[in-house]
Amino acid sequence: MQTKEYEKIIQSLEQLFCEGAYEQAKNQACHYYQLAAEEKNDFVELHMLRYMMMASSNLGQYEILLHFFERYEYLCHELDDEQSKLFLNLYLTFIYNYQGYYEQSMYVLKRACRMALKKKNQLAIVESFSNACHTATLLKDYSHAIQYALIGMAHLSDDIKHPILAMRIEMNLSEALIYDGQLTLAQRYIQRNRTIIEEPCYTPFASDQATYYRLKALLAQQDQQLLAAKVYLKQALAILLRNSHMADLVNVIHANLLLAKTCADDTYASAMDHVLTTLTTNTYHQRIDDITTLNVQRHVKRDKMATQLFDDAMGSYRAKGVFQIVNDWLAQHDHVDCAVMTIDTLDEKDARFQQLIQQIHLLMANQHSMVGFNYQQILLFWRNQPRTHITAQLLQIEQLIQSNGLVATIGQSSSNNDTIYAKELHNFAYAQLYYMRELNTQINMEQN
Repeated sequence: MQTKEYEKIIQSLEQLFCEGAYEQAKNQACHYYQLAAEEKNDFVELHMLRYMMMASSNLGQYEILLHFFERYEYLCHELDDEQSKLFLNLYLTFIYNYQGYYEQSMYVLKRACRMALKKKNQLAIVESFSNACHTATLLKDYSHAIQYALIGMAHLSDDIKHPILAMRIEMNLSEALIYDGQLTLAQRYIQRNRTIIEEPCYTPFASDQATYYRLKALLAQQDQQLLAAKVYLKQALAILLRNSHMADLVNVIHANLLLAKTCADDTYASAMDHVLTTLTTNTYHQRIDDITTLNVQRHVKRDKMATQLFDDAMGSYRAKGVFQIVNDWLAQHDHVDCAVMTIDTLDEKDARFQQLIQQIHLLMANQHSMVGFNYQQILLFWRNQPRTHITAQLLQIEQLIQSNGLVATIGQSSSNNDTIYAKELHNFAYAQLYYMRELNTQINMEQN
């Protein structure tokens, strides 16, 4: 296979993934994988395996993921391909989660998130942060789950801000928000996702449809509408059974069993238990168990070290990722406005701070704006937007913060013909913020 031909194939597969066309991507990658295997071209074989396995993971088709896992792992280490090793971490977490090893999965995901940001691989960022949000929710660590989703959304660049990919992160975010008690915000995300699912140009995957109904069931349970919750969960279960989506099936059946226990419905519980027993005695489950046993001990020690590295690096990555995107805007000679905001003494560890960031993100969510955060600062950037629009949005944000009984201090800056770095805009805006904060302190002292 010639270099130009290979590059064209990779470009085509990347485009299919950006559009969420996983079935088509899987079939195309499978065709070129067979050709590479015949030609004994290990490099092309490895990369076609990567696309096949990622598509299969998203479609819940675990037979392909499991069948090729050991071959993929062997080629990753044999060729020492860093990008493929990055995705190996993600495939491993799918297997861990299916088997219930959520803590081990979280260790691997932290490493995957860190590597995805370091390599600036957009598909890996989407998959790793979305799965980190989902896994943290399974561990009942809702504040971190929300944080993972927000970081992932902040790092989606313009060329990958496809509604389908954004929707998958937002669905996992919605689940964390429901469990965290933020029902109104979760409903807004779910309603927006329903609009995407119902678009005529979009053929929804089983996982997306089932997740939507599972989230509706969760909301219904919060309102004590148990009959409605049962209907929604049965819809989700029917979709997944029709499509053999193994990973999500187990989660939905467990949700049905919990609901049956709440309703004290023995017949319902018995039916769900029978479905679960049937599924977990098949050959795929046994194969997953074999791979899990093989890998758990090997990875956990290294994963614990990766966790600390991830936690140390994440503060700077949050700002750097946003700055990188804004640097690209400036390189295209776009006009960029910046605002840096602090809210009283809140920082990212405070639940109210995270909740406000989510609400600000919803207010500003479009391709012409960017929301980031780093410790106590909220970073806002606009590209080629009229001043009146920016002023109106800042006013909305201030009113939102005031309605929560808090006070925001804001500094602003704008690019000129000489501005080439986002950090310059940030520095000017922060200098103004610092001045405004000191001025407010002096005024308060004089009033007292």
